[in-house]
Amino acid sequence: MCAKGELVRHVRYRHTHEKPHKCNECDYASVELSKLKRHIRCHTGERPYQCPHCTYASPDTFKLKRHLRIHTGEKPYQCEVCQTRFTQSNSLKAHMLTHNSK
Repeated sequence: MCAKGELVRHVRYRHTHEKPHKCNECDYASVELSKLKRHIRCHTGERPYQCPHCTYASPDTFKLKRHLRIHTGEKPYQCEVCQTRFTQSNSLKAHMLTHNSK
């Protein structure tokens, strides 16, 4: 059984496209309050997620996780053609163009 909050989110995302959480600074709006709170950091400059290895700080956990790959050496994205590995998916996508142009 789906929790009521999850059902409301589903209906908004898939059916009504209602975005009740609106930014006071710009035209951004979201289905979820948590996404609006994360968005507001682009206006305030708040960066609450600090890298434990250097001075980098991030406005959200996704960007911090991506940054941490610099320190860990993790490269989760691999080219299926030549097996080269990348830290970011967009780097792999750009790399794939080198194979497609041949």
